[in-house]
Amino acid sequence: MASRQPAVAAPTNHPQLGPSVSITDDRSKSRGNLLLGLTCLGLGPVGVLFGSGDLASGSTLVGFAFAGGGAFLFVYGAFLALGPARRLRNPVALLVGRDGFQLAGEEPVAWDEVATVSDPASPPGEPRIVRVQLIDPDDYVVRHHLGWLARQSLRMHGCDIFVGRDMAMPVAEVEALMRRRLAEHRRSSLGVAESSDSPADSPADNPARPSRRKSRRPLRRRR
Repeated sequence: MASRQPAVAAPTNHPQLGPSVSITDDRSKSRGNLLLGLTCLGLGPVGVLFGSGDLASGSTLVGFAFAGGGAFLFVYGAFLALGPARRLRNPVALLVGRDGFQLAGEEPVAWDEVATVSDPASPPGEPRIVRVQLIDPDDYVVRHHLGWLARQSLRMHGCDIFVGRDMAMPVAEVEALMRRRLAEHRRSSLGVAESSDSPADSPADNPARPSRRKSRRPLRRRR
C-alpha cells in the first residue's frame, strides 16, 4: 500500500483572520536553508578573525576585506536562518484568511495593510517568491512593534514582506490564493463603505456613527 502524502493545505478557523487556509511547510527546503544560514553564521567570525590578523600584520586592504566579508556573512546567515528556524517549529508555514495572513511565528497581517501581492522581478503568472507590498511600511513597523532585526530584514527586502517559497504548495498557487483573498476583502470593504454612505445612513444624519476611515498613504519604498 502506498504511503499517504502529507496534506499541502487544509481549512481552519483563526480567531483573528477568520476562515483560513493553512499551508504546510516544505521541511526539506527549510532544513536546507537553515543549514545554509548556520554555515554562513559559522564562517562569519572566521572571516573577522582572519581579517583581524591581517590588520595586525599591516595588510590593511586584505584585512578589511576579510573582516567586512565575515561580518556580512554573519548578518546574512542570521537573516537566512531565522525564517526556517521558525517554520521548523511549526508544520504550518502560512495561514491565508479572510481578514489577512500570518507567517509561522509572527503576528497576523491584515489585508488593510497590504497594497499588492506580486513578485515584480518575475514574469506575470510565474512568481519565484511570494512577495507582499505594504501600503505604509512605517505604519507596519509601529503597529507590529518590530524589533531591530525585523526592521533590518524589512529594509533588506525593499520594505516588502517576503512570505517565501519554502511551502508545500507551489508559489504560483500561494500567490493566487493571497491575491484572491485580498480582492475579496476589498470588495467586501467597498460594499460596506458604499452602504454607510447612503443618504438614509450618512454621518451627517447620525453623528454618533463614525465616518469612513481615511485612505492610507501610498507605498513609500526605501531603496
